[in-house]
Amino acid sequence: MSEDDGTVERTVEAGAEAEESRSDERAGDARAEETEPAESLGAIESVDRAAERFLDLEGDLGDGSGTVDAETGVVVDAERVDADVVPESSPIEGDPEEALALTVDVGGREVSTFLAWPDGETEATAWRREDGDGRLGRLLSATGVGLGDLYGRRVPLERVDGQSRVVVPSETPRSSGDWGIGVAAGQALNAVLLGLLALGTVTGGASPLLLGAVVLLSLVGLPYVTWKDAWYLRTHSDAREGPAFWAALSAVPGLNLLTGVEYLRRRAAARFHGDEPSLRTRIARRVRSLL
Repeated sequence: MSEDDGTVERTVEAGAEAEESRSDERAGDARAEETEPAESLGAIESVDRAAERFLDLEGDLGDGSGTVDAETGVVVDAERVDADVVPESSPIEGDPEEALALTVDVGGREVSTFLAWPDGETEATAWRREDGDGRLGRLLSATGVGLGDLYGRRVPLERVDGQSRVVVPSETPRSSGDWGIGVAAGQALNAVLLGLLALGTVTGGASPLLLGAVVLLSLVGLPYVTWKDAWYLRTHSDAREGPAFWAALSAVPGLNLLTGVEYLRRRAAARFHGDEPSLRTRIARRVRSLL
């Protein structure tokens, strides 16, 4: 074989090897392109499965608490019945001999709910407003009426294990709804003082007296009125946040302006026992009384 023929043969072999290498690279790229979508799809499916597991856990937590719905109704009937007729799905506290069956109208649909009746008591002596022991006593105290005046009153309900039950405060009702006026007025004053303080800081004319007023309002005024009103809210509605929680937030200057707005928003959205006037109505009444 001549030298030229050997050179040609080597060139052909090198070209074949290069073409084979390029084919392998293209095949590898194709496999990578096929793998990337598969891996991306697998990642998406993994995220979806994780999300589903969290939703399942949330559902399990909801089933554990038993509360699945909240509604408000009007008491349209009441009857004193033997405790034996109370369904097992509607347990009552203690082991009473009798129970009070309340019929509540919820948007045209009537539901029954039961409360323990105090042993040895009659309708005439049982539940005056100052009697706060037991769920029935706390309900009447929160509603602000005696048993005879419960008819036609609005009460919040909750669905527990598929059964409707009257929402009853866990503590004896206390405080006055007029403390909400103090919260609203205190927050309005707080906004004015913080605005003036910010303006004085920018212009270099911030007064130590103004700063002292902000600190005094935040550390004393707002926590006190918020504490008092939060107790009223907790023991007269379905709100469950603790008074100490809101009072502590109201003691932080600046932050209390935001938390105060959130508190008033939740107060307005709470479901109260009885006919609770709005905070605006309370303020209007108080202003008229001063004129």
